[in-house]
Amino acid sequence: KIFNRWGELIFSTNDFNAKWDGTYQNNALSSDAYIWKIDLVDSQSGEEKSLKGYVLLSK
Repeated sequence: KIFNRWGELIFSTNDFNAKWDGTYQNNALSSDAYIWKIDLVDSQSGEEKSLKGYVLLSK
């Protein structure tokens, strides 16, 4: 999942190979910092985990 600075969801997928192209509703987004979050289940322990970070979109 990718969110804008106001917490609005702008991209979501369950496909590990899917890529975000820097758009939202077919409109190019401006250069800014965007928040990413990955929810996963550890295949060995079965433990649910959430990872978060930032990506800088620069044009």
